[in-house]
Amino acid sequence: IKKNKDRNSRDIGYLPEDPRFYPYMNAKEYLSFIGTLGGDTVKAINKKSEWLLGMVKLAKASKRPIGGYSRGMRQRLGIAVAMYHDPEVLLLDEPSSALDPEGRKDVIEIIQQLKSRKKTVFLSTHILNDIERICDRVGILHEGKIVINESLGVLMKKYLQSIYDIEFKEFLNEQQIEIIKAASFIEHVAIDGKHVSLTLRDIELNGNDTLKLLTEVGVPVITMNIRKPSLEDIFMKVVE
Repeated sequence: IKKNKDRNSRDIGYLPEDPRFYPYMNAKEYLSFIGTLGGDTVKAINKKSEWLLGMVKLAKASKRPIGGYSRGMRQRLGIAVAMYHDPEVLLLDEPSSALDPEGRKDVIEIIQQLKSRKKTVFLSTHILNDIERICDRVGILHEGKIVINESLGVLMKKYLQSIYDIEFKEFLNEQQIEIIKAASFIEHVAIDGKHVSLTLRDIELNGNDTLKLLTEVGVPVITMNIRKPSLEDIFMKVVE
C-alpha cells in the first residue's frame, strides 16, 4: 500500500460510520471538490457527479445545502464520494445504522447495485438482517478475533436446525398427535393450530422416517420446510 499510495487511494473507497461534509456546500459542489482534489477535468467531474448522484438518488436534492440533509441522505452522499474514483473495493462502516426503514432500504438497494457491478464490498454492521440480504460471505468478530469466516450458504447449512415446520390441511386429533409424539426419533413437538413443528434427533438420518410418519398420520400436508437459522441464531451460538 505504501509503494502504490496514489493507485490504492483510487482502488479503495471508504464510507465512515458518520460521514461529515461542509454543510454550506451542496452535493454537486462537494463532488466537484473531491474531483478537483483528484485532478479531474471539469467535464469529467460533471459526468461523474451526474451519474453518481443519480445512482444514490440525490439528483433532485443535488443543489440543496448538505447541512439540511437527513442522515440517510448524508449516508447516500457518502457512498457517492466513496465511489467517485470507481474503486474495485469499498469499505462501508455501518452504512445503514440509525436510519429509518426507508433510509435503510435505499442504502441496501445501492449496495446491491454495487454488488451487481462486480465491486468487492466489505460491510461492517451489527444489523444482521442486512447481512443476510446483501452478503455472500460472513465474518464474525468476537473479542478481537475472527471466529467465523464462511460463505453465507455454507454457514446456514452448517448451523441448520433439526426442525421441520409443517402445515397440515386439517387440525390433528388427539390420536394423530399421539402417533407423532410416540416416534422415537422426535425430541419435541410444538402445535399451533394446523401448524406443527417437529424437533428431530438427527434431521439427516430421520428425514425419511418423518415422511413415513406423516403418511401414517394420514392428514394432507400443505407445506413442509426445514427451519433455517438466522444469522442472529448463529451469532449467539458462536459467542456463547
